[in-house]
Amino acid sequence: MPNVDSAIRVPKYRRHKPSGQAVVTLSGRDFYLGKWGTKTSRAEYQRLVGEWLAGGGGPPPSLERLSMAGAPLTGCRSVPVTPPRS
Repeated sequence: MPNVDSAIRVPKYRRHKPSGQAVVTLSGRDFYLGKWGTKTSRAEYQRLVGEWLAGGGGPPPSLERLSMAGAPLTGCRSVPVTPPRS
């Protein structure tokens, strides 16, 4: 019987309710996959989780390049950053 403690759990395909986006958390980072429930978002989930599992549960090099803003979040706004005063 395999050791349950050493088994890697497959992250879930989830819905980010405020934006309607699909999201998966890999190594503590959220990756937005596109509109929840679409074939495109499920294919992106399969690709990312496959790469993540192939890397032993750590972030493979292709995940390091990705931005968490890979898919635009509708209804979100930018907040300007003011440089610190000297």
